Amino acid sequence: MAKQPRGGTGQLSERGIMAYFFQVLETPTDQSWIERVSRYVESDQEIEVYRDLGQVPRMKVFQGSKDVEQLKKYELEIRNEEFDVTIGIPTRDIRRDKTGLIEERVNDLYDASITHWTDLGSGLIVNGHLADCYDGKKYFAADHQSGKSPVQSNLLTYTDYSELSIVLKTNPTALEFANALMKVIQHFFTLKDDQNQPANERAKEFVVQVPINMMAAAQAAVSAAFYAVPGGGQVDNLFKNAKFKVEIEPNARLTFDDSFVVMRADSRAKALIRQEEIEPEPKILGAGSDHEFKNKEWLFSVESTRGIGYGAWHQAIKATFRTTP
Repeated sequence: MAKQPRGGTGQLSERGIMAYFFQVLETPTDQSWIERVSRYVESDQEIEVYRDLGQVPRMKVFQGSKDVEQLKKYELEIRNEEFDVTIGIPTRDIRRDKTGLIEERVNDLYDASITHWTDLGSGLIVNGHLADCYDGKKYFAADHQSGKSPVQSNLLTYTDYSELSIVLKTNPTALEFANALMKVIQHFFTLKDDQNQPANERAKEFVVQVPINMMAAAQAAVSAAFYAVPGGGQVDNLFKNAKFKVEIEPNARLTFDDSFVVMRADSRAKALIRQEEIEPEPKILGAGSDHEFKNKEWLFSVESTRGIGYGAWHQAIKATFRTTP
């Protein structure tokens, strides 16, 4: 009888490992928040230039001749950068593996390529008050203005809504968070496009980015049956009969602890733009390589060339609490 080879996944060839990676890559996964609030573009060059036209004006009563209006033009650039993650696994561990070590590491590499988008997107959210937007203002700013629109803000504080002044700015109650969140969503419907028309009148879905210290209050704000009221008693959940959907996304990458960001998830225009020149590509330096000979290990790597940038500012609003004096 022929002797069966020892080991488990250690008997996989490099080709088999590569095939497993692509199998994982093609397996459907739950849609992350970054996919819901960003536009994905296939890129074919180092820098992509997005030339966007302004909004179409509303229809008017025909007066015998066409009233032609020129659309306002906007432009922004997003640069692709090369990214990679590489791990080394000793040859002896690969040879002795009986527990699916290789598959686990391949899954981890794939996960790293997916969570990389959320890392990049979170960085944009954190720095939105410092980075320029296509209209020449900061992405989160109180002075956006274009075309026929008034001066508008997607950077809210207690001076805009009193609901953002609470007992302790880093620890809102469910009721405090609910009141503030409802005002921010209300603010979405006040925003105008460059034709001075409502920019979000059909909004039905929102993603709420919260720091971890606000996670419990935020989740209770949208899902609890009742809110406790200071001094005793309770009131109904403000979102119980809402005509829109709110999804809470705790984000450990956020560095602020007194703010939250609401992003619209159901529009064609998106708050962020993701572009990818080269999709995640696995590479293995394994059996028979000079590296294995010298170091007695295999190298596993995933590479991608991609970029991310700010999109439509009126699709995202940052709100900051203050502690009431």
